[in-house]
Amino acid sequence: MVALAGGELTMRTFASDVRPYPARRDDWEGCHRLAERILFDRQAQDPVSLEHGRLTEEQVKTRARIAGALVTLWNRVLDFQALPAELDCSEDLGASLDELRVEMQALRKWKQAALAADPSHPDARADAAIAEALWWHLQPIAPQSLSHIWIAQDYARFERSQQRAQRRA
Repeated sequence: MVALAGGELTMRTFASDVRPYPARRDDWEGCHRLAERILFDRQAQDPVSLEHGRLTEEQVKTRARIAGALVTLWNRVLDFQALPAELDCSEDLGASLDELRVEMQALRKWKQAALAADPSHPDARADAAIAEALWWHLQPIAPQSLSHIWIAQDYARFERSQQRAQRRA
């Protein structure tokens, strides 16, 4: 849901029965920043990994494509643009929902392991929390339902249109 807090637009995700909620699920800008950082890190580090034989050329391309799709998704969320049909988003975003879910599950586990290795590190704690939110947003709100972010962003767009209509009235 979208709410005005002190005159600023804030986003709230649609509530579901999936518990526990990630602490940073409402931090859409944080999700966007982490998605951008993932893409940037892959663009910088994957060619080196390719040169050293740790990744294949196909893996580098796949990782870049999926990270790019994640950034595209979050760009649209923050810009209040309509999201593509969830079940067939690969053509529009560049990666399928299943690919994004697998990637975010791996990121989530990696960030949780980094946090477990150094629980006092503030960046590790924040990264793990945002990675959890990124993963959660891609999970279905209920069986046979859309993912959290598709529903939350659609509702945010509706609320924003209502606020605009009220201002004009």
